[in-house]
This record gives sequence, C-alpha cells and structure tokens, in this order.
Amino acid sequence: MIRLFLSFLLLLPLMSLAQTWPDRPVKLVTNFAPGSAPDVLARTVGRFLSEELRQPVVVENRVGAAGNVGVEYVVRAAPDGYTLLYSPGSTITMNPHLYQFDLQKELVPVAAVNLSALPLVVRADLPIHSVKDLIAYAKQNPGKLTYGSSGAGSPLHVAAELLLSGAGIKAVHVPYKGSAQTTNALLAKEIDFAFDAGVASPHVKAGKLRYLALASSARSPSYPGVPTVEEAAGFPVEVSVPGGIFAPPGTPPELVARLNQMIGRIMANPAFRDAISVINSAPPPTHLSPSELAASFRSYTDRFGAAIRAANIPRQ
Repeated sequence: MIRLFLSFLLLLPLMSLAQTWPDRPVKLVTNFAPGSAPDVLARTVGRFLSEELRQPVVVENRVGAAGNVGVEYVVRAAPDGYTLLYSPGSTITMNPHLYQFDLQKELVPVAAVNLSALPLVVRADLPIHSVKDLIAYAKQNPGKLTYGSSGAGSPLHVAAELLLSGAGIKAVHVPYKGSAQTTNALLAKEIDFAFDAGVASPHVKAGKLRYLALASSARSPSYPGVPTVEEAAGFPVEVSVPGGIFAPPGTPPELVARLNQMIGRIMANPAFRDAISVINSAPPPTHLSPSELAASFRSYTDRFGAAIRAANIPRQ
C-alpha cells in the first residue's frame, strides 16, 4: 500500500500538468538543416499547431549524425509537453540498425504528419533518362558516378545504397548537411545523382534536373508519371515512411492523446494539405493513434533492418 501511495504521489505533478498544459510556448525541434524538407514540414506543422494550442510554437534545428543529434536532444528533454520533435519516420526506423541506440525505445510516437515518396534525381545534362540508363552508365563508366545525401546513414544515403546494391553497381558517396545542400550540389555539377527529400521540384520543372523513379512501394500523385524503382528496374527500393511528431520518454499519455487529436485536425485541414504539397508531401491516408503508430514504426524497423543488412550498409 505504501508503495502504491508513493507511486500516486509521483504521478500527481504529471496529472496536474495534463490539466494546465500548455501555458507557455512549445519548442518543436527538427533534426535536419534549415531549408530541408523536414525543416519546411516542421515549420508548417508548427504554424498550424500554434493555432490549435493557442501558444507560440518555436521551431529549432538540431542538426547532425543523420538526425540523431535532434533525437537525443528531445530524448533528454523534460517530459512536460513543451519540447517535441518533428522527424522523418525513416530516421526513426533506419537509425537503430545504423547506430548504437534504439530510437523507438527512447521516443514516444505522437502522430504521423506526412508521407513523402523519395524521388531519384539526376542532372539533366547527363545522358540518363531512366534507372536502366543509370545502371548502364555506371557499368560503362566504373568509378566515375557520384551521388549525394543528407549525411552518412541518412534515409537518402540508405536509399542510394539499396539502389546500388540491387543494381550491382558502384558510385562514390558525397555527404552533405541536408537535402537542400545536396540539391545545390547537383545543380553545381559536384555530384551526378541523389534521392531527394522534396526540394528539387522547382529545378526539375526548370529542366535542370530529372526525376527517374521513386523509392516507394507505389506511385505518388505528387510525382505524376514517375515510376517506382521496382517498376523501372525490376527490384524494390522502398524507404517511404510517415514523418511525425514525437515526445520525450515519460510524457503523460493524456498529453500525447491530446496532441494526437490536434494533429489529426491539422491533417484534415485543406490549408495544411496545400502548404505541404509545395514540397510534394501529403498527410498519410489514415490517422493512427499513438499505439497504432508505434506498432507501424516497429514493423518498418524490422523490414529496414533486413534490407540494410542485405545491402551491407555498415554501422556508423
């Protein structure tokens, strides 16, 4: 009885917090660079979430180690609902196989926000118009092709390595700080191809870059006419996982549930859909509860583990 009473006393501050939250600004951390697709998504979500909370939502970039720097910052934050994380889901589900800690055991999934297909992008000045052209070019020019990513172990890096492994070709990896920098490197002809996190679209429309295929299980309305890698080359490359909001471990379930409901309303808002369509993203087709989202991420993590091992991608 004494132990139960002491446990109840420990829970009292959290119960009180759930009733008064939020009474001050909320910090939303994003784990990728300014100008990247995750940064744009975090700022868009933050703007709409601020309206729901009736409190300012301040977005802060914590960049490095393929998204792990931002994750660790939030993991160590107070579980009071005033520090949250927006992260691509691929970071949460791939990094446990590439680094030494399990993000899903340390973060509380709150709600999925968006689903984006990662397109494979190549410089338009190269004689490459399809994935098969890329494979043939790599075999005819061994050691010459270069590709960029938003950092070693990032989803863009993993997608490229899965492509190279499936095609049986090689290319030199050039890591950058974010997807915007990777796109700039393509435009500057520093690299030849890359998977894109949603920032290359204007340059494709301008004829400077070219879409070849999508790293997803199905075509996307955001990229009309662009096939999946499996359709284009006969083997799958799938890294499309919903991006979402996460909270520190120990965050009261009442706060998590309230945030999940708020984000559900945001996802149903046509203005939000229009805002994220600019970077070729859309809300997931189904709004999941926190427990459903956690189960979904565990399934993705298991599948990516097998794919990463098959591609011989080393731990970072």
